[in-house]
Amino acid sequence: MKGCVVDASVAAKWYFPEEHSDIALRLMPTGQEDGFEVVAPELIVYEMGSLVLKKLRVGDVGISAANSILKRFLSLPLRMVASAKLAQAALDLGYVLRLSYYDAWYLAAAVDLGRVLVTADREVVALTRGTPFADSVRVLPEFDL
Repeated sequence: MKGCVVDASVAAKWYFPEEHSDIALRLMPTGQEDGFEVVAPELIVYEMGSLVLKKLRVGDVGISAANSILKRFLSLPLRMVASAKLAQAALDLGYVLRLSYYDAWYLAAAVDLGRVLVTADREVVALTRGTPFADSVRVLPEFDL
């Protein structure tokens, strides 16, 4: 089955209008995808919760909207990979590529599944450039479904 791994920078664009949200929305799993699976490590739940809380605290959304966003995110047919399974690989990738542990976790999922990590974080792409992992990462606007 074809598919990709998405990180929280892409998932955030599903709920908060930002640059390239239109592209990100094409990756939002609906359950209607034919042979294309969107995957993320369980870590994405924590990152999305943290982002929604931050938006709530700064007044970008109210409590009702924040609860709705989190509920809708949690109900997506997004396949989640157990984070513990990726912990060691994420540590190794983070060290070698100088990625944050969080970013390395998403890359570890992509490598483990033989898929591409789609991210809106250009720094992640830059840190993998020229490495054996360069083909495992695409910046959102350059990902072709």
